[in-house]
Amino acid sequence: PEPALVPEGLELTVLQEQHAEAVCDHWKHYRTNDGLVEYFRQVIKTFDSSAIITAEGRLVAYICMQFNGSMANLFVDPEFHSANLGVILLKDLTCKLLYKRQTAYGFIKTKDSSFISTCQSIGFSWVAQGSMSWVHFRPYHLKPNSTISRIPSSSIIS
Repeated sequence: PEPALVPEGLELTVLQEQHAEAVCDHWKHYRTNDGLVEYFRQVIKTFDSSAIITAEGRLVAYICMQFNGSMANLFVDPEFHSANLGVILLKDLTCKLLYKRQTAYGFIKTKDSSFISTCQSIGFSWVAQGSMSWVHFRPYHLKPNSTISRIPSSSIIS
């Protein structure tokens, strides 16, 4: 997918170990156990991620890879829902994975038709399976003599 522009005053980066407690706090209502902070520390240290922070360094949105190879834990602070940060993160992490020749996919609740539509709008295909579905990015085929713009390496390996 084409890289998206980050709104002024925000910075596209990656998750850092110091973000583990904030990430844990965002998910504490869905997953509860004493080892959750350490789990997220290991995920952050081990796998690719994309994150957006404010000029002051506050984490406001992120997505990261999981042990099963899927993109997961997409979070956008409610204060920033109208800024399209989820799409920016999906595009960024997808580009990183494709650059490394990895498959970009994730699992979505089948009832989340709005998010499924969003994923389809940026090039993911949707495959329904039970109560969950997965989306898989399929790069489009270029026409002969066409080009794609190069992504600056700092965007890929930020």
